[in-house]
Amino acid sequence: MNVSGSVISLLAITGAITVYVLLPSLSNNRLSLVEQLIDWRYASTSVSVDELSNSSDNPETLLFDVRSPEEYAISHLPTAINVSPELAASDFMLRFGGQLDGKRLVFYCSVGQRSSALADRLRNSEELSKANLAFNLRGGIFRWAAAGLPMVNQQGNTAAIHPYNKLAAKLLPPEVDTLTELRP
Repeated sequence: MNVSGSVISLLAITGAITVYVLLPSLSNNRLSLVEQLIDWRYASTSVSVDELSNSSDNPETLLFDVRSPEEYAISHLPTAINVSPELAASDFMLRFGGQLDGKRLVFYCSVGQRSSALADRLRNSEELSKANLAFNLRGGIFRWAAAGLPMVNQQGNTAAIHPYNKLAAKLLPPEVDTLTELRP
């Protein structure tokens, strides 16, 4: 897909997410609908929250948080390594290539859009061995938090989550602790 096709696709997903989030009748299914849109748009294979929670302490699994440092500082999955959503496949390999042999790579962000994009870039790269499988965590940290699974920050365990922006915050169930000052 060329750059203009990627931009159009991203705008379509963003527009669809906006519509789904703003429709109150869909309140219980908002995150599920966004997950379906991401599955439709990206080729990356997803792993469910249940699958990952049952294997997250497996040393064969490497977790990568594909969010901003500000989001990561509020909370992240235990053992996750923060990487930029814009990270090029070649830069990823320079930084982590020596740690990847025989590992299953799991990427996550808020809902799966940024992490799916990075996983796709890596899967399409000749630099990443086919033996290293790159997965997206379906529903991202939002689905993880909604399931009540452990998150951490520098101080230890936390229930707080950075919801990316006010619109994305509507994808989280009300019982999930979010920040009050957000980007529009």
